[in-house]
Amino acid sequence: MVTVQTLRGPVDINKLGETMMHEHVFFQYDEKWREKSVQFSVEKLENLAKAGGQTLVDVGPNPRRNINWYQEIADRTDLNIIVSTGFYTEPKTPIEFRQMNILEMQARFIKELTEGIGDSKIRAGVIKVAGRKAQLTPWEIDVMRAAACVQKETGVPICTHACEGARSQFDVLVEAGADPERLYFSHIEAEFGWEGRTLRQELEHLLTIVREGGSLFFNNFTFEFDTPEEDMMYLMHALCDKGYANRVLFGIDMNYTIEDQGTIWLESQQEHPEVIVRDFAYTYTGAIPIMRKWGFTDEHFRIFLVENPRRIFGATRI
Repeated sequence: MVTVQTLRGPVDINKLGETMMHEHVFFQYDEKWREKSVQFSVEKLENLAKAGGQTLVDVGPNPRRNINWYQEIADRTDLNIIVSTGFYTEPKTPIEFRQMNILEMQARFIKELTEGIGDSKIRAGVIKVAGRKAQLTPWEIDVMRAAACVQKETGVPICTHACEGARSQFDVLVEAGADPERLYFSHIEAEFGWEGRTLRQELEHLLTIVREGGSLFFNNFTFEFDTPEEDMMYLMHALCDKGYANRVLFGIDMNYTIEDQGTIWLESQQEHPEVIVRDFAYTYTGAIPIMRKWGFTDEHFRIFLVENPRRIFGATRI
């Protein structure tokens, strides 16, 4: 039986249910806002559970995160919450971690996957890596090579931040031994990352990844300033029409910050007030209604939210 590590321990892969594959329970760790952050996240997680979500993957492997915050919410929500190891973008990673060599990175990832994060017994269930541009930096390449080696040993999925450079990331990971079936590339629909390609050229670019086994995560619902709705729907439909529904994932990528005055802002809300609706539950209250309008069906949602996540986690051996 394959199990996946969660905040409350291992869960049978067949009990993950509808799974949000790329979200953020916490994004910053100012201790003075701990109570407010925990309460806000619990409220949003419960809304997701009521809407139909069963599992959430938190892909914020901040090396300085306070895992005790996660412990606080473990018994306050009905959701399975899977946390991550790995690193986010190079500028967001503290200098002492950027100075690690590949073997040190591997040791860190293995420890968080098999023993626990920090002093806790909470184990990660996925590796998160990131690139900022199509031309990866030497540090980004080292992180991805370390992640690929750890994936070979543990079977866990690798989630990437790939507004730009999904193909570059795919090549580095696979060349280092990663299993394409356990890789998913996030935010690939963000048009600022298309390197000048047209919509149809971008589809051909993405097809090179799914044909070789990788999966693609879409999340820019109501982010019209990054990706017009019709463009995202075109890409998702075209992938399905060409036989690659089994490579499509979607969600919201909710994250938020708290200002010094205690005001909570969802991503881009200050510049675009309309995105205040984009919480975890927006998968159900917003994204699915949008997709239904464009012809997606319950069968599509079952494949995207249940079957594909279960396959991606299906080789886990920890």
